[in-house]
Amino acid sequence: MLESLNDNSYLEPPKYSRDYVYRCDICDEEIFEGDSYYEIDSLIYCPDCMEMHFKLTAVSTDIEGYLSDLEHEDITE
Repeated sequence: MLESLNDNSYLEPPKYSRDYVYRCDICDEEIFEGDSYYEIDSLIYCPDCMEMHFKLTAVSTDIEGYLSDLEHEDITE
């Protein structure tokens, strides 16, 4: 028998359901295989919670201003 030449079903990606591997310990969001996650002290965090709760921004300190404040405190006391 001849196959239909217009059968395009082989071009569609396979349909599968992804099961989650971990859950975020803060927001309980499901983390699937292949997704990014962070593990700190055996706790699992999703990238959103990691950025929201643990992100720090480095700020340069004004050491000259800090030292001048210290000198000013010594004089006023």
